[in-house]
Amino acid sequence: MCAVSMIYNAFNHFPEREWDWEKINQFQDIIDRLKRLEDEMGIKDCHDPEKAKWVNNIKTYLNDTTVYPVST
Repeated sequence: MCAVSMIYNAFNHFPEREWDWEKINQFQDIIDRLKRLEDEMGIKDCHDPEKAKWVNNIKTYLNDTTVYPVST
């Protein structure tokens, strides 16, 4: 398993309400850096695009102006 795939697996269990744009941007920066490093190290692109779908779901959640904060 490549590093990018492992990172997606490690973070996909956090609920949408735990994320904000700063965290998403930091996460995307980590993914982008890992992809570049894997390319430079000759590691074949092995991440499964299906594993990344949750990131798009969170972005949709954050863009949805009808979402109200969840009370705890």
